Amino acid sequence: MGCGYVVCLALGLAGLGLLYVAQARFEERRQPEGWIAGAFGLLLTAGSVALIAPMQREVARAKDRAARAEAKPAEPWTWDPTWTDPRGILQSGRRHGRALVGFAIVALGISSPALLVFREESRRGNPLVWLVLLFPLVSGGILAVAARDAWRRRKYGTARFVPIALPVPLGGEAAGMVLVNRPVVPSGAGRVSLDCWSTRITQSGGKRTQREEVVAHTEREVAVTDWSTTTGESRLLVQLPLRAGSASTMAPAGVDHPAFEWRLRVEMPTAGADFVAEFVLPVFEVAGVPRQGNGIQSSETVGVTERRSVPERAEIFRAAGITAMARPGAVRGEALVFPVGLGRGLVVVPLVMAVVFGALAAVLWFSPVPGVIAVFLGLFAVLPSLMVPSLWSGGGERIWLEGGDVWIQRGNRPPRRVALDEVQKFEASKSVGAGAQQFYRIVARIRPAREGRFPSRKAIASMVRGDEAATEVVAWLEERRPRDRR
Repeated sequence: MGCGYVVCLALGLAGLGLLYVAQARFEERRQPEGWIAGAFGLLLTAGSVALIAPMQREVARAKDRAARAEAKPAEPWTWDPTWTDPRGILQSGRRHGRALVGFAIVALGISSPALLVFREESRRGNPLVWLVLLFPLVSGGILAVAARDAWRRRKYGTARFVPIALPVPLGGEAAGMVLVNRPVVPSGAGRVSLDCWSTRITQSGGKRTQREEVVAHTEREVAVTDWSTTTGESRLLVQLPLRAGSASTMAPAGVDHPAFEWRLRVEMPTAGADFVAEFVLPVFEVAGVPRQGNGIQSSETVGVTERRSVPERAEIFRAAGITAMARPGAVRGEALVFPVGLGRGLVVVPLVMAVVFGALAAVLWFSPVPGVIAVFLGLFAVLPSLMVPSLWSGGGERIWLEGGDVWIQRGNRPPRRVALDEVQKFEASKSVGAGAQQFYRIVARIRPAREGRFPSRKAIASMVRGDEAATEVVAWLEERRPRDRR
């Protein structure tokens, strides 16, 4: 705490100094400079006081965890009192939610002085002043998401997850009951997902890079009838397999060791604010529970190493929106139909980023500033804009095997086919995604015409929701492929 108090004292003194400067500027009738110095001074002074209570709580939490770890070093799931609460695991906030809100408040405070002189600078023809709008826009978006989360909390109260087993066995099943102390009245089917987040830190020279990604994802559909709702409580039974990922880590990520966190997320459409709850689960190795791979060996490629039962495959396909339809003449008499526009709910963020950065790049391009700045901002507009078409209209294919070919038809277009004799194997790789939601493309790797050439790839399906569903689509194709053509 000593270092923390020193930091708070330094921030407070800097804030008081800026307030003194602001007073002097007001006395000199230099209003813009006074408002800028005063805003920064108030921000630093308020921040120095606001940081004390969170630091004290964090130190107390760290001491308590250290004591628990010393008492039971072989049972890390007992170190966090949230996991051992007999009432169940309390729902957590959005991942990095507090840090994002803190960033939004600080960014809004830093940009507020520039907003005070925005009109005057724009009249002078200063195009760089438009850059100050970027921080309020980003901060406003983050605070809007936080306000929506607060609305949900107010509407549904507290949600808890009561696991059947503690800890949740890695390689087994995350099973338990979600309890909500207020009625949840679904208006349609929802979904429950389980994600293993990996945080890796790499160091090259003096530069450190942090990367976060989902290394294991399981998703199922939740029907309206799956909920048990009474006047004062709602219940939902959850059962999700854990076939990949790594055990939860209790230490932050470092250069030599990544950190893993498991999050259970329940989403149900309701009137008004939808019900959404997230829970951080303790997932650890448990004696007697074997590890089961789902064939996901890397973040780029999905393979197949096991066959699931027909009912389980149907659950996976239903969660991904994939349906099977009768197809006369097809192998086993059926075809797979993929939904179209499944990523439309994720299109808002990349679209807003493309519009905002594109507008700023256009303004700066026609200004006296160096063009490299406009080009740099333009890249931030191009990259998210490339995702929009796929998220909005990707998918919609129908695929089946017939007459030694794979047939692919999208909408009312004429079907195209890929000869099975030319296919080395079917595989899946990442397409587009946002956050924990990732879509995959299914392709057929074609044998090269000449020895030593790289194999080409032909698209089979463009937007498959989740790695589990992608794995099952590849398995579905391989099962229907004649052995003499493999």
